[in-house]
Amino acid sequence: MDCKTFVPLYKTLVRTHLDFTSSVWAPYKQKHIEQIEAVQRRATKQLPGKKELSYPERLRKLKLPTLSYHRIRGDMIEVFKILTGKYDKNASHCLKLWKDMAVRSSERGHNMKLYLQRAKSQIRRNIFAIRTATNMEQITR
Repeated sequence: MDCKTFVPLYKTLVRTHLDFTSSVWAPYKQKHIEQIEAVQRRATKQLPGKKELSYPERLRKLKLPTLSYHRIRGDMIEVFKILTGKYDKNASHCLKLWKDMAVRSSERGHNMKLYLQRAKSQIRRNIFAIRTATNMEQITR
């Protein structure tokens, strides 16, 4: 199978299963992230002429992102949909904005800045609202 055939088939048949509801179940333990990434690593290695390339080189040649990047991107898309009211149900209650917080409503920046809630445990740090606020903070720096 050549690269032109592989990439659309992989994106349609394999990656959809790996990404399905990843905003909800996003893995946070390194071993789980590596297990999921191993599926893509193994699939890209099957192509003729790509076996000797390193994983990052194979991804670059095939124009595929890492699955970790893809999950973060999916989270950011979900945040955008929630904040702009793209869902029928009001899901904005799970995300807190700085402008809605009485303590520091004069915070500089845009009015869609997410409020980063405090989390002590690793499991709590991985819930959607906190994980996305952390990622947004890292992106805007």
